[in-house]
Amino acid sequence: MGKNKPVLVFDEHRDLISIVASIKEAGRMLGVTPRAVSNCCKGVSILCKRHYLRYLDSNIGLSLPDYFETLDLTPYDEIHGETRYYFTTKHDCSDGRKKIATDELRMLEENKRNKIVYQLNEYYAHNLKVLAQYGWFIEMNPDAYSSKMFETKLDEEKDIKVVVKALMKYYQTHLKKIIKEICGRYPKRSNYISVQIMSNYTRGHYDIAITGLLTQVDGICSDKLKQYFFIKEKKGNYKHLPSIVGNLIRVRNDFYKVYIAPLLSDCPIYTYQSKIDKYPCKLNRHLIMHGKDTNYGSKENFLKSVSLLKYVSDILYYSDICIEYKKSFERYIYPHFYE
Repeated sequence: MGKNKPVLVFDEHRDLISIVASIKEAGRMLGVTPRAVSNCCKGVSILCKRHYLRYLDSNIGLSLPDYFETLDLTPYDEIHGETRYYFTTKHDCSDGRKKIATDELRMLEENKRNKIVYQLNEYYAHNLKVLAQYGWFIEMNPDAYSSKMFETKLDEEKDIKVVVKALMKYYQTHLKKIIKEICGRYPKRSNYISVQIMSNYTRGHYDIAITGLLTQVDGICSDKLKQYFFIKEKKGNYKHLPSIVGNLIRVRNDFYKVYIAPLLSDCPIYTYQSKIDKYPCKLNRHLIMHGKDTNYGSKENFLKSVSLLKYVSDILYYSDICIEYKKSFERYIYPHFYE
C-alpha cells in the first residue's frame, strides 16, 4: 500500500534531508531493499542505514519546500499520535548510543537547551557587546567563533586582542564567501555590493568601500522591515537605539535574544558623535557620512563594516525563520555546544 507513497528521509540528528518519490527510490538512495525502507517507515525498525524514514502525510498541508523549513522528526511523529523510538547521538548525551522514547528525548533536549541558555547568558551576550565596542560583530557562523568567546568572560585587554586578531583574520579569509551569501539574500543589491564595493576594496579605496557598506546596512533593513538601521528610536524603552530593535525584540527565541544583545546598548558605529571618544573603536557612521572623519579608510575598518553588514543580514534572516517558520535553529547557530 505504501509502495508509491513519498518517503521523508531524516539524518541521525533527526533533521529532514530529503523527500523521495517512493520506497523503491528511498531504497536505491540508501542501498537497501524496499522492505527495509517500509519497515523503518512503519516503526518495525528504528533506523535504516543511520537514517529515520517516514511516509509523507499529504494531509499536513505544507508545500514541499516548506517541509525543509518547518519539519522536525519528533513533532511529526507526535502529530500522528505514534509511539516511536530513537537512538541518541553524541549531540544528545555523552553516555553513548541509547534507545529512547519521545518523552525521554524531549527531556534530554530541554536539559541541553537550558544548559546552553545559561552559558550564553553568562558569557556570550557580554562578549558580543564587548566586541561591538571594538567595532566587530559576529555572524551566525561557527567558523567565526573563538573558544575564548564561550569559555571566558572578555574583560582583560589581552584576551580581547586575541579574539579581535582572530576576527580580523576570519573576515579577511572568508570575505568572498560572506559577500556571496549577502548578495544571495539581496539579489537586487548584488551588483552594487559584489562589483562596485568590492572593486573599490580591491583597489585600496577603503573609504569609498566603507561608505558603500554602511549604506547597504540601512538598505537591507529597509528591504525587510521598512526601517533604517541608523535611524534611532526617539522615545520608549529603546530610545537612542537602532529603529529595528523594536521589531527584533519581539522574536520569541532565547538564543536569538542573546545574539542581538549588542544592539540593546550603545555602540560606536551608531553612537552620537559627542560620545565616540569613550569607545576603543572610532568608526562611526555619522562622522563618516557628514564628512567629519576623513581618516577612516583602512582595511581593518572595511572588514569591521563587512562584519556589521553580515551581522545585520543574519539577524534579519533568522528573525524570519523564527517568526514565519517557528523552527528551532539553535543547532545551526550554536553548533559549538553540540560537539
